[in-house]
Amino acid sequence: FGDYLCPHCRTAELAVQRLLSEQPARVRYVWKDMPAPLHDGADTAAEAGLCAAQQGSFWKFHEALFNYSGSYDETSLTFEAGQNGLDAQVFAECLQSHAMRPFVERTVDEGLALGIDALPTFFINGKRFVGALTYEELLETAR
Repeated sequence: FGDYLCPHCRTAELAVQRLLSEQPARVRYVWKDMPAPLHDGADTAAEAGLCAAQQGSFWKFHEALFNYSGSYDETSLTFEAGQNGLDAQVFAECLQSHAMRPFVERTVDEGLALGIDALPTFFINGKRFVGALTYEELLETAR
């Protein structure tokens, strides 16, 4: 569970991406959005990731969201989507309609039901880990 504007989630994402590139057969990575209310635009970023998924580009845009340094508003994210090869008009319509909001709300509810109160939170082999795990920690917990 994570938030695109969470600095600890960004740090952890680097370790996750390294693990995925070096150990692809050992890892199944599932991202669950849990935008924190204190991060302005995190909910919009979460919806944006799912709008990108509708065009088959979730993981590419997921990475772009973590590397993005602009404003996480609809206009800026739509521009970023176009820069990443998505159909900007389709993306904008998805984002403006908030069609993905129920899916984001569902993962937030799932996280709350699991008692998640800090990000990032990982579930690895049935165990909960909270915080920005390093590559070495991820590798060790995945054994």
